[in-house]
Amino acid sequence: LVATLLTPRRIERGDVAAAQKLFAGLLKSGLGRVRFVHRGNQLLAEGKGAEGLALYRRWATKDPRAAWLYAFKLVGLGLGDDARRVARRAAKARPKDMVSLLALGRVFEYDRYGRLHRRGFLRSEAIAAYRRAKALDGDDLRPRRLLADVLRRSKRGQLADVPSDQLEAALKEYRELVDKLGDHSSRAPFAYTLLMAGKLRELSKLLETWTSGGERDAYYLTLLALQGRTEAYG
Repeated sequence: LVATLLTPRRIERGDVAAAQKLFAGLLKSGLGRVRFVHRGNQLLAEGKGAEGLALYRRWATKDPRAAWLYAFKLVGLGLGDDARRVARRAAKARPKDMVSLLALGRVFEYDRYGRLHRRGFLRSEAIAAYRRAKALDGDDLRPRRLLADVLRRSKRGQLADVPSDQLEAALKEYRELVDKLGDHSSRAPFAYTLLMAGKLRELSKLLETWTSGGERDAYYLTLLALQGRTEAYG
């Protein structure tokens, strides 16, 4: 059914009716998570914020794994301080749970008003959370990707004015992601960070292993433009 609804064609009335019937059946089946998410979002959409958040809060107290859902809902509503408290409690309750630690780090990437990578986001705390998550499983790509992205950002969340030691720490993560773990999705941010650090020779080697494509060609053209003026860098 989901594939049908996502097919690039006009959605017919029968598709909508089938979806409504499916979700009605799910709600009656006793699947608490589906019932909770649907009703909580419905109340929030109706402007009943207190009631909607109360559903999220009650679910989070019963199941610590659901706390990150509550935390992200708070972030979306601009309640960053509350989201951080919820995420901290969830991570404390499950200190060796990968999802809880990743959610904790992600919540820290928002400022107290729910804005991503803006002045006031908890950069050091996010880095610490991702490093804890990375320690749980060194082969899991998720904490490494998130850690590298935060390391290459300034305290204001920008991809500029980052101390060289922090850029080098980010590059260490990207080298392991791309060279050792074969994470092709990290090549573009790796290339950008190499440009930030002025490591043009290493960028050239990276581009040699990268099949042609829009992003690769853009970095290659940038490299050609810079090599004449900054050939000694890297």
